[in-house]
Amino acid sequence: MNNCERIARSTTTEVLNPVGLLQRAYEQMMHLKSPLLGSCTACIVVMDKEKKEVSAANLGDSGFMVVRGDVVVYQSQEQQHYFNTPYQLSISNNRLGVIQDRPSDADTTTISIQKGDLIVMATDGLFDNMFQQQIVERLQRIDRYAPSYEALKQAADKLAADAGILLWTRITCRRLQ
Repeated sequence: MNNCERIARSTTTEVLNPVGLLQRAYEQMMHLKSPLLGSCTACIVVMDKEKKEVSAANLGDSGFMVVRGDVVVYQSQEQQHYFNTPYQLSISNNRLGVIQDRPSDADTTTISIQKGDLIVMATDGLFDNMFQQQIVERLQRIDRYAPSYEALKQAADKLAADAGILLWTRITCRRLQ
């Protein structure tokens, strides 16, 4: 993701394409002298202020949602090969048995946005542990037309903490049964 951010920040003349951005960052990782082994899901969202839209590439079980008022107008769908095996970008040095998805496997979409919309980007740690309505309720405290950095940070921190609490509550309840 650091490669994606660096590439996006250095691109001034071309319109950013989320899959192209992900592809270029992935290729840079593949060509390192000492490639890092591992894998990750990815969600890239690029906003075009002039067209009032966002374009996205989502690979795996991370994702994003667009919240307008108290309604979720869009939520990305997770991609899984089978249960608990999300699509992932990986660098495996051709090890057998490693699933290796490509940036071109990402789901893509373009969505119109309006002033006041909130875009929530998160991993499955949030989306697996909180219902849409729970997320929307926690966003209602934000001034949608002039949100401060601190208000957005507090909302993100609260969502993450609440998702963690809900996860541990479920685990504890299962153990008691």
